Amino acid sequence: VDEDASRHVPVDLELEDLGVYVRERALDAGQNEPVGALGARIDEGTLEPSGPSHRQGFEVSLKAKPAEMLALSSKGTVPVLSVDGEVIDESLEIMHWALAQNDPQDWLLKDDPFGQQYIAELIEQNDQVFKLHLNRYKYAERYPEQPMAFYRAEGEVVLRRLDELLEGRDYLLAARPSLADVALMPFVRQFAHVDREWFGQTPYLRLQSWLQRFIESDLFTSVMKK
Repeated sequence: VDEDASRHVPVDLELEDLGVYVRERALDAGQNEPVGALGARIDEGTLEPSGPSHRQGFEVSLKAKPAEMLALSSKGTVPVLSVDGEVIDESLEIMHWALAQNDPQDWLLKDDPFGQQYIAELIEQNDQVFKLHLNRYKYAERYPEQPMAFYRAEGEVVLRRLDELLEGRDYLLAARPSLADVALMPFVRQFAHVDREWFGQTPYLRLQSWLQRFIESDLFTSVMKK
């Protein structure tokens, strides 16, 4: 995000069939989900499956929301996608939209109904439970009702489940990445980065390798370029 909150800076994104794509990289934007993780989640969900097609996007500061963004969605939150007259302003819906256009790596596991159910369950757990613990762990000073360690322990329950899912395979539900991996990874990354030393000393070795594999991937490094 541009440090000057009075500006919004256009950037070029390689996204397929996107009319206007608005996101913000700031980690402290006061929204329901950590925006930095959300931005990475959206980028990964659109950039890889869609192939190269030059479109215009914007990085914005939520301290000075541009009129173009508010005209698209009165919610005033990011991300926002406008395409073919339709406005989508939920991150997961944008990912599903992108994959519906093109899913060459089968992130949706289209021939695996049980896998599809697990994808939905894992994302629901992330969005309804894990993100709450992440937010309170990361900003524990805002939630003095409990010590930071309490919020970390609550989130750790989810980390343990993810680590168990990785037994005998490199990804959560299959031998290759699925939408579950891509949607959850940015939030696990944020949780791990609150206290990297602590995360590195946990027994979740499979989850650590899974996360590092994504962080070092060409896909992730490309979408995180500023």
